[in-house]
Amino acid sequence: IHHGRIIETTGDGFYAAFGFDRDVKEAVNAAVTAGMAMLETLENLNAQSFEKNLHQRIEVGIGVHVGKVATGNLHLGSKDHFVVMGYAVNVASRLQTATKELNNNFIVSSAVYKKLKHPLAHNVSVTLNLKGVTGPCDVHMIGKPYTHQVLPSVA
Repeated sequence: IHHGRIIETTGDGFYAAFGFDRDVKEAVNAAVTAGMAMLETLENLNAQSFEKNLHQRIEVGIGVHVGKVATGNLHLGSKDHFVVMGYAVNVASRLQTATKELNNNFIVSSAVYKKLKHPLAHNVSVTLNLKGVTGPCDVHMIGKPYTHQVLPSVA
């Protein structure tokens, strides 16, 4: 529906990329729309099933950034794996991690926010220092606080 492609799954997470058949502005808007749809669907699943039947909620954190990346097929074993890598992927991953410390389930970089066709009125902007990212990063929290405080992972 949103023209994204899941690139990799690890543990309980995944990352997707957009823009393979769209211009950058359309890809950014599609990525944010897909994220909002995921959160809405998950909220419905929580209310209709998980809370009712399991007395549990599932919560996720989403980070979106835009930028140039390298793509291609990597032959591992007997299979080809499509990969997307680069600085933009690293920043998006760091934004996703920051959702926990900022207690907001959807964070986008200012570069993404500037490309939105309909910027969201309910957002808070902050400046973060992200691990492995040169200089401060301006971000917009466009999601909601977690229902239960999610503690940052300790390595």
